Amino acid sequence: MEQRLDGAKKPLGTLSPRELLKRGWNGVVSTPLTVIKDSINSVGMPNSLVVIPTSRMTLPSPTEYPSRMTLPSPTEYPSLFDVRNPSSTRLADGTTIAGRTQEVGQLMPQFARESVSANWCSNPTNFINRTCTDEEMVNGKAAEEQTYCQVYHHNLYSVLTNPKASKWGGTLLDALYPSLDVDIALSPYPGLADVSIRDLQPYLRQFGMAAAKYEENHLKPVNEQLSSSNVPSISVADEDVAKCLKAVPTLFFEPGFDLANPKMFEEVMTMPHATSIQEELTTYLDRVEFTLLRQVSSRSDRFFEASADQEVIKQSIKAACDQVATLRVTMKRLRNLLADKTLDIVSLHRRQKRIKELHNLVAMIEEVRNAEAAVEALVQCQDYTNALTLIETSQVILKENLQSIHGLSSLHDKFRGYRGLISSQISQRFISIVTSHKWAFHDKEESALSSNKSQNSLSDAKVHVQEEITQLVDVLFRVDALDITIKSYYEQLNEEIRIIVKTVVTETIAVSLSSKSGGNSDFGASLGNESKISNQLRALTSDEFLQCVQMIFDHLLMVLKRTTVVQSILVNSMQNKKNEATEEEKVVNVANRNESCVSLNEVVKCKAANSSEGWSPLEHASDEHTTLSDWKIKAKCSKVIREIDEVVRKTCELSQRSVSNLFAVRKEVQAVYTMPQLRKLYDTTMDFVVSVEKLMGKTDYTLRGSLFSQLKLFLEKYHQIQVARLVSTLDHELWKNTEISEPRHKALDDLSSGRGVALLLSNDREITGETAPPRKMVSICGKTFRVVWSVLLMLEITMNYMSCAANFPVLASDVLQRSIEIFRLYNSRTTQLVLGAGAMQIANLKSISARHLALASQSLELSMTIIPHIKAALAAHFTDRQKLLLDEFDRVSRDYAEHNEKIFSKFTSIVEEQIMNRFLENISTQIDYDCASLTIPTNPMRGITQSTLKLYAVLKPILSPPQMKDVMSRVFDMFTQKLPECFKLVQPRTSVGKERVVDDIGAFVQSFHEVTEHSFDGCALLRHFNNAYSS
Repeated sequence: MEQRLDGAKKPLGTLSPRELLKRGWNGVVSTPLTVIKDSINSVGMPNSLVVIPTSRMTLPSPTEYPSRMTLPSPTEYPSLFDVRNPSSTRLADGTTIAGRTQEVGQLMPQFARESVSANWCSNPTNFINRTCTDEEMVNGKAAEEQTYCQVYHHNLYSVLTNPKASKWGGTLLDALYPSLDVDIALSPYPGLADVSIRDLQPYLRQFGMAAAKYEENHLKPVNEQLSSSNVPSISVADEDVAKCLKAVPTLFFEPGFDLANPKMFEEVMTMPHATSIQEELTTYLDRVEFTLLRQVSSRSDRFFEASADQEVIKQSIKAACDQVATLRVTMKRLRNLLADKTLDIVSLHRRQKRIKELHNLVAMIEEVRNAEAAVEALVQCQDYTNALTLIETSQVILKENLQSIHGLSSLHDKFRGYRGLISSQISQRFISIVTSHKWAFHDKEESALSSNKSQNSLSDAKVHVQEEITQLVDVLFRVDALDITIKSYYEQLNEEIRIIVKTVVTETIAVSLSSKSGGNSDFGASLGNESKISNQLRALTSDEFLQCVQMIFDHLLMVLKRTTVVQSILVNSMQNKKNEATEEEKVVNVANRNESCVSLNEVVKCKAANSSEGWSPLEHASDEHTTLSDWKIKAKCSKVIREIDEVVRKTCELSQRSVSNLFAVRKEVQAVYTMPQLRKLYDTTMDFVVSVEKLMGKTDYTLRGSLFSQLKLFLEKYHQIQVARLVSTLDHELWKNTEISEPRHKALDDLSSGRGVALLLSNDREITGETAPPRKMVSICGKTFRVVWSVLLMLEITMNYMSCAANFPVLASDVLQRSIEIFRLYNSRTTQLVLGAGAMQIANLKSISARHLALASQSLELSMTIIPHIKAALAAHFTDRQKLLLDEFDRVSRDYAEHNEKIFSKFTSIVEEQIMNRFLENISTQIDYDCASLTIPTNPMRGITQSTLKLYAVLKPILSPPQMKDVMSRVFDMFTQKLPECFKLVQPRTSVGKERVVDDIGAFVQSFHEVTEHSFDGCALLRHFNNAYSS
C-alpha cells in the first residue's frame, strides 16, 4: 500500500456511496464496482473518447496534470446549442438515458442486482425519501435544467468539464444503496494512496477560474443563448476552420490517415506533445468537432430557407400539373366538336391542287419527249443553235420538275450526249478556222498602209469568216466549252510552232549540204551521214543561219498575229457579254424596286392569273435566263479573257524559246563571229523581239536573255584572246620607243576629243594603203607621249570593248569590267617587268635602264590621260544608278599614279645608289683637301655631276618638261640631304683645306647650269658647309 501525502496510513473502510464519490472511481478496485464504473463512464463520454485501460494505472499527483488547451466558453459561442424535442434527448452515442440505465442494470453482476433488490425491499422508505430529496433539488431549477438536459449533449466541453456532472452518479449510488446510513468501511487497497483535499488544491488553483467563468456563463437563460442573433456568420465560421487547421497537425487531415498503418501509428505516437498522447488526441478531436458544429450552425438558416423554398416549389409544380391536365381535357373536347369537320375542307382543297400538279407534270413529260425527237432532227441538220436552246430548256425542266421520275433518267444522258456532240463539233470548227493558213485575217499594219487607197479594207469573205467566228464563240460560251476549246487551241499553236522551226531548220540544212556537195544526186545519203541535227546546225555559215532565223521569224510572226486576232475576237465578245449582263442587272434592279411598290392584292391577282394560264417551257426558260446571276456571267467572261491572254503569252514565250534553243546549240560558233556578223544577227533578233512585245503588250526576256547570254559569251571569248595577246606582248616588250600609225593615232584623238570610237573592231576594219608616215609620239589633249607598243595595244583593246558597248548597249557593264581588268593587268604586269626587273629574265634585257623607266612612265601617263575620256564615253550607256560603277576607273587612275610615283623614286634611287655611293664611298681617304696640288672640283664631285647630267640627257627627250622638273627637283633635294652625311668623315687639318671643301661644293652646285627645267638652289647646302668648315 502506498503512503499518503502526510505519511500516515489509514484504511479505506467500507464501501460508501458518498465516500466513493469523494475518492473517485479510480480508487475502487472491486470487480463489481469496476464493471459499473466502466459502464457509467461509457455513458457519460462520447464513444470516440472511451478508452479501455489495458493495465492497472495509478492516480498521478496533482503536479503531474498539465494544463489542457483552453476551449471557447458557451458565452462566447452560444450558437453551439440548439433546441430539440425533450422526447428526443439522447446521449452522445445516440442512445436515450433510459436505455443507458437498462444497459447499466444488465451490466451489473448478479449479486449486485440482488443486493439492490434486497435493500429496496427491506427499507423502501429511505429510498423514497432520498429520491424525493433529489426531486426537490431538481424542481428548484426546473426550467433551466430541463432546457439544459435537452441540449447538453451538443456541447462536448460541458459534458467533460462540468463539475455538476458527478451529482447523477451520486444519485445512482444512492439508488443502488438506499439503506446505507453510514459510510461503508472499505478495506485498504494495497498500493493506493489516500486522497485528501490538499491533493486537489493544485487542480482547483488551475481550473478554478475556468469553473467560475463557466458558472458565470451559464447564468444566462438558455433561450437567450440559443437566440438566432447569436449564430455566427459564415466568415467567422471559416476563420474558425482556419484556426482549427492551424492548431491540429495536418497529418490527421490526410486522405490516407489510418492508425492501423504501423508507420502512421508510430508517427502519431512520436509527435511532440505537451500532455499525454490521449489528452492531446482528445483535444484535437474536440477542436475538430467544435469547428464542424460552428460550420453547421452558421449555415443552418440557409438550409431551413432552402427547405421552405423547396416545399413552395413542390406545391407550385403540383398546381401547374393539375392545370395542364385540365387544359388537355378541354382541348380534346374542342377539337372533337369544332376542328375535325373544318379540316376536311382543307384536305379536299389540297387534293384538288395535287391533281392539278399531276396534270402539269404529265404535260411537261410530253413536252420533254417531243423535244428529244426535235433535238435529234436539228443536230442532223447542223442547226446547233436551236438544238442547243431545246436541250437547255429540256434540261431545266428535267432538273427542276421531273428529277424524281426515274423513267426519264435516261433523257438526262441523251441530252448530255447531244450537248457534248454539239460542243465538240463547234470546237473543231472554231479551231479549224483560226488555225487555217488560208484565213485572210485583218492586219492592222496592212490596213493602215492601204487606208489611203480604199475605205473598204475587208472583203466579203473576211467579213463572213469574222461573223462565223463570233457566232461560234457565242455558242461555245453557252455550252461552257470555251475553256476546253482554248486549251485545244493552245496545244495546236504549240504543235504548229514546233513544225515551223523543225521544217525551216531541216530545209536550211538540206540546202547547205546540197550546195557543199555541188549539186550531187546523193544528197540524201550525205544528209543521212550526219550524226545529229545539232552538228548540222553548227556547220551552217553565219549567212545561212541568219537566213534560217529570218525565215523562222517571218512564219512565227504570222502565227502570233493570227493568235492576237483570235484574242481580240474573244475579248470583244466577252466584253459585250459583260456589258449585256450589266444592263440586265440594272433592269432587274429597277424591276425589283417597282415590284416593292405593288400592293399585296395585286401580287395575289398576278399569281392567280399566271396559275390559270398554265405553264410554257419557253416562258419558263426565259424566266430562268433572266434570273441567272449576272455576276456568274461576268466571272465566266473574265475567266475566258484571262485564259486567252495566257495563251497568247505562252505562245509568244514558246516561239522565242524555240529560237533560243537554236542559239544555245550554236553559242560556241557565234562566239567567234565578227562584229558585222554578230550585229546582223542581233538586229534581226531584236526586230522579232520588239514585234512580239508589241503583240503581247509587255516586255519579254525569253529571247532577250538568250541573246544577251550570246553577247556575253562573245565578249568573254574576245576578252580571253585579248588578255593572252596583251600578256604575250608585255612579255616580249623591249621597252623601246615605238612609232604609231596615223589611223591608230586618229582613233585615240577621236576618243580624247569626245567623238567616240568606231563601231567596227580593229580586226574587222578594211586595211587601206597608208600614205601618211607614222608618228614618233602620241599627241593628245595638248600633251605628247613617247610610249611603247604594249600600251598602244592595251588602248586598242579597250577601244574595241567600247565598240562592243556602242553596238550592244546591254554589254556596257560587262565592257566596263573587262576594261578595268585590262588596265589592271597592264599595270601589275608592267610593275613586275620594269620595277621588278622581270624583263631581264623574260625579254633577255641586260638591265633596266633609266630609258626603260622613262618609257614606262610615259606609257602610264598616256593611260591616265585617256581614262577620263573612256569613263565619259561609257557613261552614255549607263543609267544614273549604274554610273556608280564608273568609280572603279578612279581607283585604276590612283593605282597608275602610285606606279608612276615609284618610277620617279627609282630615278632618285639610281642617282643615290649608283652615282653618289660609288663616288663618295671613300672620299675621306681618297681626297686630301690639305694638299696644295688638289684641283677643284675634285674627281668624285666631277663624276657625280657628269653621271647626273648624263641621266638628264637620257630622260629629257622622253619625259615631258613637267616630269623632268619633278625628277630633277627630287635629285637636287637628295643632294642637299645626302652630301652633308657623306662629308662627315672629311675633316681637313688646315683652314685652307676647309676652304677647299667649301669651294668643291660650290663648284658642284654651279655645274648643273645645263638643267633648264629646274635650277639647283644650293644655298642651303653651301650654308651648311660654310658653317661646318668655318675656321
